[in-house]
Amino acid sequence: MILLENCAAAFGKFPEVEKNSAVMFAAIHNIVLAKMFLLLYHKNSIRKLNYEIATVMENIEEERVMKEQYRKVKYGITLYVVSVYLSLAAYGIESLRRAITEGTPFYTVVTYFPYFEDTSIIATVIRTFFYITWLYMMLPMMSADCMPIIHLIIMAYKFITLCQHYETIREEFQRNIKRDRRQATEILQKGFLEGIVIHQKLL
Repeated sequence: MILLENCAAAFGKFPEVEKNSAVMFAAIHNIVLAKMFLLLYHKNSIRKLNYEIATVMENIEEERVMKEQYRKVKYGITLYVVSVYLSLAAYGIESLRRAITEGTPFYTVVTYFPYFEDTSIIATVIRTFFYITWLYMMLPMMSADCMPIIHLIIMAYKFITLCQHYETIREEFQRNIKRDRRQATEILQKGFLEGIVIHQKLL
């Protein structure tokens, strides 16, 4: 389908709206395809990154913060997926409206075949098939987009946890300083150095 989109952008003879759509889809889908191949090429590095993100600071993470992080990830990804599919549905509805009211062919993804002038049943079936394929094709594309979104949310909450770690050792130091100054200083030093190491890992 992407090959036919490229052919449509390069060689297709369409009205201005469809021609612009052909160029846009060819450019966007080529970029997304390249991104997906890069993700597959670097999948071992990505697995390592995911493991490190999950395990760093796991001994000091609080359940309350983790629940809030999970909620943010869940709602963020859900809103992203819904917004993408709503826009795709709107694109299909607008194409269907134009096909009914103006008699133009049902076009969503603009491909070289079938030709623009072809209004046969077979051409309509092929165009509908390409539209359904486009909807399905968005799943791996969205998966590729969701990963950096999840990483950003997780990193934000890792830094929140790190701030809480420093706050905890400060409070512990203030409690212990009155009883045993030496022990309080050692606890503060140990916690502070641990925080520096965690910060370096996060960066």
